[in-house]
Amino acid sequence: VADNVPPGLYEVRALARFGLSNPRVFQVDTLTEQVAVDTNSTPETAQEVPVNSVTSGLSRSQGFSYFKFNAKAGQRLGIEAFAKRLDSRMDAT
Repeated sequence: VADNVPPGLYEVRALARFGLSNPRVFQVDTLTEQVAVDTNSTPETAQEVPVNSVTSGLSRSQGFSYFKFNAKAGQRLGIEAFAKRLDSRMDAT
């Protein structure tokens, strides 16, 4: 994605031998992004996530992923899962 693409949700399709694919949604953001690791499947191995960042990854059926972050007492943080907006069936509770 080029640096001058504004943040937002975009659709992409692939053109291949058998025609055009269905659209898939992806997000462009200005926040720092990291990829979730496979080793964060227990509270003890939770992946550290910086505040004001985006974490991208995948989930396995019936699997769990754990994340941790540093916050100060009284600090308000918002945590948001974009799974449904990106056409995923994931339940991010």
